[in-house]
This record gives sequence, C-alpha cells and structure tokens, in this order.
Amino acid sequence: MTALRLFSAAIIPVTIVASMSGYGIENRYNVFIPYVPTPEFIVDRMLEMAEIGKDDLLLDLGSGDGRIVIAAAQRYGARGRGVEIDPKLVEESKENARKVGVDHLAEFVAQDMFVAKMADASVLSLYVLTASNLELRPRILSEMKPGSRVVSHQFSMGAWIADKQESYGDIQIYMWYVPARVAGTWRLDDGKRTYMLTIEQSYQDIGGTMKIGDRTLPLRLTKLRGAEIDFAVDLGEERPIVYRGRVSDGIMEPRPSPGAVPGWRAVRITAPVQEIK
Repeated sequence: MTALRLFSAAIIPVTIVASMSGYGIENRYNVFIPYVPTPEFIVDRMLEMAEIGKDDLLLDLGSGDGRIVIAAAQRYGARGRGVEIDPKLVEESKENARKVGVDHLAEFVAQDMFVAKMADASVLSLYVLTASNLELRPRILSEMKPGSRVVSHQFSMGAWIADKQESYGDIQIYMWYVPARVAGTWRLDDGKRTYMLTIEQSYQDIGGTMKIGDRTLPLRLTKLRGAEIDFAVDLGEERPIVYRGRVSDGIMEPRPSPGAVPGWRAVRITAPVQEIK
C-alpha cells in the first residue's frame, strides 16, 4: 500500500501506533485514522525491488491516493488494482489515474483489504502494521502463486524473513517471493535409478534428505525462490551432485543450468502441507 495511518485507542496502551490507509481498521477499532502517504522515492524503490513489469498485476492494499498503482502503470506499463476503504480516496485515485492517462491500466475499488481478492495478483504492495501483515500472511502464502512478489514499506512478516531488505534512514523496505509448497516426500527418478527425497520447509528455508540405496544423505546447497528449487547431495566425489528444478502441481522438473543433473523428475507422494511455516 502507499499510505500509513496513525491512531490511538484505549485497547492499545502505547498512545500511537501505525496502521494502513483505511483497510477497515476504523470498523475494527472505531477510531479516527489520518492519511499519511508513502514518499515518492519509496514508491519508486518498492516497485524496483518487486521487479515489476508490463506483464504483472499489482495489488495495493490500502491504496490511498493511488500513487503506487499509478506509478506502476506510468513507468512499467503494469496493470494494477488499488483497494481502499475510504470512498473519497478511491474517487481521488481514479481522477489521478485519468489525469495522467493510465486509467485503462489502473482500477480502484472501495473495499476492506482483508476480503480483497489476491489470487490473480503477481505483485502485492503493503504499508500496514506487522500485526496486519501477520493476519494477511496465511492468505498470501495459500492464495498467491509461487514466485509472486510481496513488498512492504516499513513492516515485516514476523517469522517469514524477507528475501530482500533495504534501509533508508529510519525507513525499511521488505520484499518476499511467495514460496512453493515443497515439504513432504518425493520420488525422484533420474532415468537410471529412483530415490526417495524428503524435504522440510519453513517458508523459503528448506532442508531434508535423499535416500540413495542403503544410504540417507543430507541435502546440501538448498535454495527455494518461488517455484525454483535447488539442492545437492554429496556422494563423496569431487563435487556434490546438484539438482536445479521448478515445482508445479506436485511435480519437480529440471530447469536448464550448467553443472546440474539433466533429465530428472520428482513426483510428490505425500499430500502437500496445508500451511507453510
């Protein structure tokens, strides 16, 4: 999102805390929340960190005056949808988009962000409290496609550590790739033999073992970025055997990479874990 709101309430004893640009917290806490927009240079950097392009659909939750959706459309040709609970800001956003000629790319709706559709978005932008990020986190992980990017101004996702983080004085920007669900047991076939692959997962951090014959070897050099997965096993040779693949619908298949095993395929043989944590 592109705007923060500040408020105080008896239910929170520390006088001032931060929230978003109208995501329904008025209804939840019945308090006044003034509008504070994101600085333009932070908007620019958020879009750059999210690697946005013309084929993306940006969802901005708590979109304020629409500046991040409009910037994405103007600079990158990306489509965008801003969700803002304040109808006056929604109308202002529509007018701002019309003035700069991107109203065909930028949509703005008056809605509570906690019920907003997110499955079709490839980029999600936020400027809300960590508590609100944590409430959204399960939906992000279950509804957005692996490899989608989430970028947040100032507030983290708790135990889900950012893939990228930048600081500008007191301002923080976080960026995450939505990870594929890979935890469980897989049958891996390299065209010669079949191995049992067991993967443990905590968000994008993965580990596990591969059973080769009567040996169970730990996975090394593990990496998960969206739907792209890397792992290796050490058979005592000069260098580890490296697998680099892509995950889709319970199948892993190799992606072209020098030095990695070609022609392998893995099939999930256990039900996917319902929650990434």
